Amino acid sequence: MSALDFYARVAVCGEVLGVGLGADPEAWEAALGATCLDVPGGGLLRRDYGLVEINFSPDQPGRQGQMSCFGFGVKIQRLLYDLGSTAAGVP
Repeated sequence: MSALDFYARVAVCGEVLGVGLGADPEAWEAALGATCLDVPGGGLLRRDYGLVEINFSPDQPGRQGQMSCFGFGVKIQRLLYDLGSTAAGVP
């Protein structure tokens, strides 16, 4: 899959490698790997994989300590600096 195909698929399907809104950090890690930067703050968590950034918030009451994705973005401009790579699963 080319980088452009990857980006188009994300835009059309609303997910990255089968993971999307509502998924927990573990599901994202299973899809994208463990190499990322976690940036906590204000009760939220931003996970930065370079090409993909995911935002998590605490789940509903009763699921103490659980977080789920409420938004994510694909930083298309970062592909310019990583040609020929497999960043975030783009072969």
